[in-house]
Amino acid sequence: MTQPRTRRTWILSGLLVLVLLLAACGGGAGDSTTTGATDTTTGGPPATGDQALFMITYEGGFASPSMFAAIGPAYVVTTDGRLIMQGPIPEIFPGPLVPNYQVMDVSDLLPDLEDILDRVGIAGITEEIDNDGAANVADASTTVLTYFDQAGTHRYGVYALGFDPQANTADERTVALSDLIMTLDATAFGGDPSQPYESDRWQVVVSGDLIPADTGVPEDVRPYPLAIAVDEFDQTSFDLPCTILERADAAAAVEVFTGATQVTVWDTGSRQVQLLARPLLPGEDGCRNE
Repeated sequence: MTQPRTRRTWILSGLLVLVLLLAACGGGAGDSTTTGATDTTTGGPPATGDQALFMITYEGGFASPSMFAAIGPAYVVTTDGRLIMQGPIPEIFPGPLVPNYQVMDVSDLLPDLEDILDRVGIAGITEEIDNDGAANVADASTTVLTYFDQAGTHRYGVYALGFDPQANTADERTVALSDLIMTLDATAFGGDPSQPYESDRWQVVVSGDLIPADTGVPEDVRPYPLAIAVDEFDQTSFDLPCTILERADAAAAVEVFTGATQVTVWDTGSRQVQLLARPLLPGEDGCRNE
């Protein structure tokens, strides 16, 4: 049975489930305390409508590298007015391996979203993080808005956004980021029709964690499904072996990974591995340490 839940509930419950299941825990994915310089060069949105206008991600916090490698953006809005988001997840164990990304038309909402982006002043920022919440909240994630235009990529983040409302009210840009997320939440859960999002690019990571053997779930071992061998994964995602599948290889990934679960193990013939597989969204490069 699936039930709609708020964006923050999805993120927190997903983190809790994975932390309980994964055998190892590591530190955060990177240093979220660095404040970058301001870029005074501004530009309009990308010319191609299929490109990302902006995305919302949750980065850092206390969890294992596999956790960070498995999580994609919470929201992506494209320049042609599509909202791609993480849809409802079944409240079962083991849950599906592949995130439930949905897409819907929000072209009528674009002017309102662009007004909020103007309030954040995101086009004039290279990278800046509001860490006011760090004094009162430990090991939280940083909510990051990434905006793309002809001048490049711009990032504005807020540590522990929403955990301590008093800590996030001094900066008008942080208030605007909260408004942006509330607008996206209301749109995503407003009842308008959505459909599964299909991507021709997938990211596959070899998990550094193993699901505990005493979960009580029957063993699920399947033949290794990819043309590229695990030993040939030549990129990394949070220091884990990673590869990107495109076009026909990505289409094949849809077939094999969509039916897999969190505890599926893949037999390569010489060893068994656990894989983290998900579609890449517009604006994502894939296989990058955040």
